[in-house]
Amino acid sequence: MSDTSIEAKRSIQLEMENSTAGPSRIQNSAADELSSPILKLNIDCFEELFEWLSLADLRSLRQTCKRMKQAVDYFIKINYPAVKFGFGRILIDTRILQYFGRLDPNKSKMIKRALVDAFDNPKDDIEMFKGIFPQLERLQIRIYDFRGDLHELILKWCSNLKYLFIIETVDDLMGGDNEWLNRQYPTIEHFTVDDNDVLLSGMAGTFPGLKTFFELNPKIQIFSTTMQLLRKNCNYFLGSNIKINQLNVHGDCSAENGMDEVCGILNQLYEQEFHKRLHLFIDYIDNQTDMDRITSVRGMEKLYLNRVHLGTEATITPTPDLRELCIEDDEYFENWQSMATNLVNIERIYFMQAKADVIASFMRYAPKLKEIKVQYLLGGTHFERGGVINLSGLNKERKRLAGACKVTIYVDENVFLSTKFAKAKIEFSLVILKRVQAVDWTPGFQ
Repeated sequence: MSDTSIEAKRSIQLEMENSTAGPSRIQNSAADELSSPILKLNIDCFEELFEWLSLADLRSLRQTCKRMKQAVDYFIKINYPAVKFGFGRILIDTRILQYFGRLDPNKSKMIKRALVDAFDNPKDDIEMFKGIFPQLERLQIRIYDFRGDLHELILKWCSNLKYLFIIETVDDLMGGDNEWLNRQYPTIEHFTVDDNDVLLSGMAGTFPGLKTFFELNPKIQIFSTTMQLLRKNCNYFLGSNIKINQLNVHGDCSAENGMDEVCGILNQLYEQEFHKRLHLFIDYIDNQTDMDRITSVRGMEKLYLNRVHLGTEATITPTPDLRELCIEDDEYFENWQSMATNLVNIERIYFMQAKADVIASFMRYAPKLKEIKVQYLLGGTHFERGGVINLSGLNKERKRLAGACKVTIYVDENVFLSTKFAKAKIEFSLVILKRVQAVDWTPGFQ
């Protein structure tokens, strides 16, 4: 545990010992005082007890009194980063403009993310929200038929903006004479252009201003876009001196996208050091040829597969650069031993649903694997009656692999608690079990 975590724990312990019980939905102050002996427990004891409770139970427990809320909130913050309490995002929309003034001023100060959507009169409507723009770190813009200067109306006020996301309104905001593309934004680190609307119509546009925008804003280190937009605008990047750390690209393996051309562009960009690493998100794939093209792309560290419609003999060929694999459904893959052997450097794997046998294959053949997350476990050899994982068996499998890393397996809360109550022991020398909420891991395109 880090020094910061230790200090935070001490602070919470002192607050619990010294604070007076606050108002409660379940207990009044007198009843709270009668229950005070349990509140004298060390926070380490609470953490041990909390591990046996569901997150729903913990939410109820934090409502009993002020001191218990402090203990639960600390436990959730440290152990379950995927669980979010309180404000984090507000949807700015003409349909809720009338309610904006009712927000608690203290809570509005916590808003770091905003979606600007569907304004009738941008200049007048945006004026109402100008007060929160300086504190925003993430801004998503989706305004059809946008009228006005994006820089003057919004971006010039966003002095702490780190992530700018343009979605579905790309032609309005990126095409023509959009002056905001000729400006510097020293805090922006992540820029996304998702042309979903034109993607569906097969009419992705060309935007010369993109090249100028990147040249003026070298602090941008992550660029996320679609296959069609990349194909139509690759000439603005090929041969340029633009350098970023990470390129995220999503799309489907359709004839319109032309995977041979897309993969060729990606390899050219990597060779000229436009990006250091690639995250590729495939919405749909239905043939092994395209799969082989994808796995031949250099610098691809993350591969996300959504709808996979391949034969049962489908596989992922040797991909030494790949560090993270995300698969929504394992239905169309059967030869997991071959796949695990081919992914020699894989470190993280995400499955929306999978059998325990799939986990076992990677335990046996993927020495560098450190994390595997399964939202829905569907049974298998190491999945026992009552929703219990045979961790001891998986640990034995792992021990047989020379140089194997310890693996954290993230599972649904019901599986976690069933295994904990049945076996009590959830950590072995090379395997540890945790709830899916214990890691803030979002596999999709962003």
